[in-house]
Amino acid sequence: MRNIILTILSLTIALAASALLYFVGAGLGNLLATVLPGFPADLAKGLAAVPLGGIKSIYELLETSSAKRAFAKTGLSPTIHINEFSIHPVSAFFLCFITWFGVILFTNVLMGALVGFAQGISNVKIEKFESRLLIPLVVLTALPLRVVAAAYLGCWIGTRSRGLVLGMLIGGIVLGLYAVLLLSQLMMRNYEFKKLFEDSTLLAQYITILPQTVIFVISGALGFWYGQRQKLAYYLTFIMRMLPQELRQMIVEMAKDEAMRAHPPSMPAAS
Repeated sequence: MRNIILTILSLTIALAASALLYFVGAGLGNLLATVLPGFPADLAKGLAAVPLGGIKSIYELLETSSAKRAFAKTGLSPTIHINEFSIHPVSAFFLCFITWFGVILFTNVLMGALVGFAQGISNVKIEKFESRLLIPLVVLTALPLRVVAAAYLGCWIGTRSRGLVLGMLIGGIVLGLYAVLLLSQLMMRNYEFKKLFEDSTLLAQYITILPQTVIFVISGALGFWYGQRQKLAYYLTFIMRMLPQELRQMIVEMAKDEAMRAHPPSMPAAS
């Protein structure tokens, strides 16, 4: 229950921040377009994607603040049990979906800006053959960025794993990617669903991005596998952050003494 409440608060803050940045970006983009002709019009979408992609940080900030308040009330009692520290599968799905949606949207805007820049300079400095090759290369640079993001997201979810969380991670990655494609198609058709479903090429576009979807799912699953093996260390690190500096130092010294007693250093050999 606690994880679900934190998830709802994180989603609310992220969506509110995205809406605010979208309107700010739209106004700023229109202003810059009058000064700099050819300025990319997707600035608003790029700014709006930043809070969505950073929802993990928002969730952890709320979680840390809640744990510190609980620690102030309970003293040395455990602030969060390891079972409560694990993310509920429903929370994992929404966090993964919104984060991945923001990552795809931001990289789309970034690659669109780079493609526009490539098209702009190709008319002046780049030959015809080189300009045809440059734009696909710029577009493909989004793939490694998304692979890294999927692995990082899977690693974080893995450190907070419960049962069925891997399935929720995969579902969030797949649905997040396809939701961005659906949103882009709706924007091209002025948000008319009737035109969208009358288009027979929509299914072909979904099939086209299927190979990269598989790559992202594999990257996320590998990150999840690694994160599961770091779960206990991640939990202990979180608990240590809740403690005062003096208490943390005392625990470290006690752990060091126990380690020295368990594995005493070997005596230096006599000369």
